[in-house]
Amino acid sequence: ETAAPAGYYPAQTAIRIDVYNDRVLALQAGAPAEVCRSGEAHWVAGQDEHTWQVRVWNSAGCALPNTGGRGTAAMYALGAVLTLGAALLLTFRKRQRTI
Repeated sequence: ETAAPAGYYPAQTAIRIDVYNDRVLALQAGAPAEVCRSGEAHWVAGQDEHTWQVRVWNSAGCALPNTGGRGTAAMYALGAVLTLGAALLLTFRKRQRTI
């Protein structure tokens, strides 16, 4: 496979193809891949009759952008400090009320 169809990602794993005198076997991600000859299911028209075709599994979807960055650690630290400060403030006020 040179390129995945529109809206799909190319296969992430290599496809093992074993060629014998009378058959072709293919494995993708450890599972058998569909192999066909002229006139069989999923045959792509316009191909030479003496070729074998391996049906490659591609995953559909869209790429999500990476989020976060250098500022996330500072935001987590600030949130932790504010939470700790709020807990200390509540504890201090509760002690003042009981005295």
